[in-house]
Amino acid sequence: EHSFPQRGSLCLAVYDQPDRAPTAKAQATCIPLEASHFAGEWDMELLDPNALTLDTCDIWFDGVLNAEHESISVVQNRALAFGRPVDIQLRFGVQVAEGYTPQGELFLVVEQPANYQIFINGKPLTQHDCGYYRDISFRKLDIAGLLAPGANEIILQTRFQQSPQVYENLKRAQAFESEKNKLTYDSEVEAIYLVGGFGVATPGTYTDLPQNALRYSGPFILTPLPGSVPAAELTAHGLPFFNGKLRLTKRIALNAAETANRSFRYEEQLAHVARLTVNGHEVHTWLWRPFEVELTSLLQTGENVFTLELTNGLRNLLGPHHLEQGESYSVHPGQFFKEPNIWGFSSPWNADYCLMPFGIIF
Repeated sequence: EHSFPQRGSLCLAVYDQPDRAPTAKAQATCIPLEASHFAGEWDMELLDPNALTLDTCDIWFDGVLNAEHESISVVQNRALAFGRPVDIQLRFGVQVAEGYTPQGELFLVVEQPANYQIFINGKPLTQHDCGYYRDISFRKLDIAGLLAPGANEIILQTRFQQSPQVYENLKRAQAFESEKNKLTYDSEVEAIYLVGGFGVATPGTYTDLPQNALRYSGPFILTPLPGSVPAAELTAHGLPFFNGKLRLTKRIALNAAETANRSFRYEEQLAHVARLTVNGHEVHTWLWRPFEVELTSLLQTGENVFTLELTNGLRNLLGPHHLEQGESYSVHPGQFFKEPNIWGFSSPWNADYCLMPFGIIF
């Protein structure tokens, strides 16, 4: 007999001479610790900094306001439509909770920041490159101490220009499909990011979507990072754009009867990787089901310390955030564009944010 977990598999070896077959190990039958032990808040420690994606802004071309609170994805195509160099100004709003001033390291992440003049709350930013974030083109600029409680603004100014060859290729691409394959741009306009030890409050409304996704409508507000969180709802508790690793810790009191022949089990893993440590002993790392492990000899009467290290990916940082359909089974360039461009890329758009939950469900 064999019990299959979801998506589980079994490999069988058949021997012509039974006496040469290895002895099969019996499956352990342990009693899972009650899920109620793991309910409520867990202490949280980030092992990677938190992030806030800024992908909407006010847009000026040659000093003329073109759009307010618009998707960054429209900027480049609208600028290219001039067929000539154009001065661009982008204004991003950042809301910081009243009474809170971000402490410690704080970075503004911009692709190719040398192409821009940057102003924080009206003051020019002296660019100090502090290395890269996630991609070697995503450069970190030190802005520690430059954001204040309330409304803040970040302004990027640039002279957007392409080589004459790019503008010529764009014209030919309108008529000839093959010409589109020759298009490469000398510079591009992309979203920017804040990275640091802050939390991101989401006081708006979350709606459940198919494929276990969430749609958020409302503001994003920088706040102190929460010290404790429910293990199943990390996205909505200060981490809507978080990517990387964090540590959750919970101290649980067990009586003598609960320490023998026990296992640790949870129902669903909303993370790429989960690693369990019990009382200082690393127990197991999960990539897939079954989400259960035996705890023989690791438990003790009285207080026990359970630590989960969770890792997620770049989905919530990079999107796509604005597909009308919500979460997609696949990702392609068109899903990041609100308006059609020379390749015809665009998708039905929703200004609210589609995010994926992050955590562990017991």
